[in-house]
Amino acid sequence: MYSEADLAKLDLIVAMRQAGISLAEIGRTVAKDLSLTEVLSLRLQAIEAEISAAQRTAEALRSVLKLNNPTPQDLRELWTVTHQSQQHFRSTIRSFLTSVTEEPTSRALCVSRSLR
Repeated sequence: MYSEADLAKLDLIVAMRQAGISLAEIGRTVAKDLSLTEVLSLRLQAIEAEISAAQRTAEALRSVLKLNNPTPQDLRELWTVTHQSQQHFRSTIRSFLTSVTEEPTSRALCVSRSLR
């Protein structure tokens, strides 16, 4: 049977894979002795980054849909915004991984900052 902490870590692993994080990086992160609070905090931050990226993409889509006849340039700009949103999401996840793999004192400081 899996504990709640195990399920939270599994959820974090899935989120990291969806963000394009390598299995090696995920393995290093999971190998750390993270508290349930740290895992949940990281997962929350990942979700917030994903929501932010999706909102930027949705806004760009709304803008293009307001046009009567979108041009190829409009579609290129839409792709650029979408691509940047995904890059920002991946960058955010990677910065979380960096904070997790730091020394415990630094990690606790990063988690406490993120909870503010």
